[in-house]
Amino acid sequence: MHEIRKERQRPTYRRRRRRLAAILVPAALLGIAATSYVILKSDEVVAAGIGCYDAADEGANVAIVSTTGEAPVQVCKELWARGDIGSSPGEVPTMTACINSGGAVAVFPTSDDDVCTRLGLQNLPEDYQQAARRFVRMRDALIAEMYEAATAGSATERDACLTQQRSLDVAERVLAEHDFDDWTAVVATGEYQGRECANDLGFDDKDKKVLIIPSGPGIDPDPFGPH
Repeated sequence: MHEIRKERQRPTYRRRRRRLAAILVPAALLGIAATSYVILKSDEVVAAGIGCYDAADEGANVAIVSTTGEAPVQVCKELWARGDIGSSPGEVPTMTACINSGGAVAVFPTSDDDVCTRLGLQNLPEDYQQAARRFVRMRDALIAEMYEAATAGSATERDACLTQQRSLDVAERVLAEHDFDDWTAVVATGEYQGRECANDLGFDDKDKKVLIIPSGPGIDPDPFGPH
C-alpha cells in the first residue's frame, strides 16, 4: 500500500535500513538482482511520495514528502536550499531521481547519470511529472469533496463523520470525474474496530485503489498539507 506521507514544508526524517536481501546477494548475482524488478509506469508510482536522500545510498538519511506534481529533483532542491537536508544550508548538489523497489521516487545527490542502475533501481519515467500532476488534481479534489460532505449542515471539523458508504460514493464520483477509470474505491482492512466514521484516505497506486480508512470523528481539510 502506498499512502502519501507528510508534506513538503515539514519533511519527516528517518533512517532507512538496508534490506537484508540487498546485503546477502552475492556479488556475482548483482547483475541479475538489478534487472529482476518489475518495471513500473508513472501512474504506478505517483502516490508513494518523494524521498530526498542526503547521500547516493538507499541506506542514507531520507526526507519523505508528498507528491506535489513538481519535478522530484526540484522538490528536493528546495529542501537542500533551506537546509532541511545536508549540513550546509544553501548548498544544493546535482541530483538524480530514480524509482525504488517500493515504488516511490528516490532522489539522490549525485551527478552520476548511472546511479539508478548502479543501485539496482529504475530510472524515473519521462512522463512522471505529467502523471503526478494528474494524480494530484484527483487527490486534492477528493480531499475537498470529502471535507465538504463531512462538514455539510451543522457538522464541524471536530465532529464530522462520514459513513463508509458515503466516503465510497464520493471517491467513486471523483475518480469518474477525473477519468481514473481503472481505479476503484475500497474500504481499507485492518484493526479498525469501533471506528464509526470513515474520514481518512490512503492511496495504493500499484493496485490503483483509493483506500477509505475507518476513523473516529473529525476531518482535516488538508491532510497532506502544512500542519
